[in-house]
Amino acid sequence: MELRYFDKTQALYTRGQFLNGQVTALLSGGSPEEAWEKLPVVTVPYDSEAETLKHIRRVNELLIQAAAELLARAVIHDKSKLSGMEKPYFDRLTPLLKDTEYGSERYFELLRELKPAMDSHYGQNPHHPEYHPQGVDDMNLFDILEMFMDWKAAGERHETGCIYQSIQKNQHRFKISGQLAKIFYNTAKFLHWPKRSFGNEK
Repeated sequence: MELRYFDKTQALYTRGQFLNGQVTALLSGGSPEEAWEKLPVVTVPYDSEAETLKHIRRVNELLIQAAAELLARAVIHDKSKLSGMEKPYFDRLTPLLKDTEYGSERYFELLRELKPAMDSHYGQNPHHPEYHPQGVDDMNLFDILEMFMDWKAAGERHETGCIYQSIQKNQHRFKISGQLAKIFYNTAKFLHWPKRSFGNEK
């Protein structure tokens, strides 16, 4: 942005400010365009503060939007399990699943019995890879984060539950890339989740 100095007002102006402002009334003669061309150009050192503050405010806005999406998901998470299509199955099979190691052969056998309810559940909840035609590859960041928290909470319902084991098993089950799996491990460590979780971490 070019600035020029006008000695009669002892101020700096952009071209638009000079030509469209009241300052033109102070000109002694000639057109405003000619006067502008005669003004000396002033080089002002660049100060990054304004642009940085603008960027910070924008990131704040975007993070708040993301937080609002997560809060909305927190409110409706797994509500379909309370429906007449799903609840009867969970009433009967959840006690059995609770006493079964997450990811074990028996666990998946019970899941097969749950299939009608799970088909309904997967079809309504995009935080499950089964909801998407291409599984994890079709998920967005919010789906991924909700899925990860779902794994943690699911593991806490089992005496032998452990988020790190869940990551390992689900990496194979859902063909998750090594990079994403490492991000899951890093996040669990960042949140100080222990190797075995019983739902009572401080």
